[in-house]
Amino acid sequence: MTEKLNNIRQPLYDISCTRKAVNTLLVFVFGVFMGIFSKWLDCIPSNYLPYLLEMLDISNFFGRMAVWYLIAVILSIYSKTPLRAALNVFLFFSGMLAGYYTYTRIFAGFYPDTSYLMIWICLTIISPVLAFICWYAKGRGKIAAVISSIIIAVLFLQAFSFGFTYCNVLYQGLEIIVWLAGIAVLYKSPKQLAIMLGMSFVFAFVFIIIFPFGFVM
Repeated sequence: MTEKLNNIRQPLYDISCTRKAVNTLLVFVFGVFMGIFSKWLDCIPSNYLPYLLEMLDISNFFGRMAVWYLIAVILSIYSKTPLRAALNVFLFFSGMLAGYYTYTRIFAGFYPDTSYLMIWICLTIISPVLAFICWYAKGRGKIAAVISSIIIAVLFLQAFSFGFTYCNVLYQGLEIIVWLAGIAVLYKSPKQLAIMLGMSFVFAFVFIIIFPFGFVM
């Protein structure tokens, strides 16, 4: 199986151990920053923000899943190897949790909700496995196309509520930008784009049938 996956996408050129350590630290620090930033948005009154950000409901946007999915995908596919992708994404979410809940305790003055915390801890634990798989989405072949399509389907379900007879935009449209950004980072060719989008709609229908309430938070 590993040999087959390596045929889909070859690891990028190697870098020095020092550069790897620096990159790893930067990913963790980025996660801490994003966690603090997200919690800061939670705590600040929305009318204190610039008018455009208030209208876009930016505070709640960072409280939903789409933007975090996209960041994880970008970290995964631009890592040097699938193992580095697993490590980078795990450290990002670990840093995000550390920043978010430290800010909550020190500056907001209360303990975080335990059930919500457990959801994020579970996502952080499984994130290396998902990141390892996502790394191959930037490759070639059928497996890469399937992985890319699943990623786009999940992002699509963050932006739209749809069925056989309707399709509604969720929230203020920022998730649509995230969905389009996901398509952009996974784009390889017009043919690949058409296949990826077509398959993603099929996967999206399957997901809403199996998990009708499971893809929007």
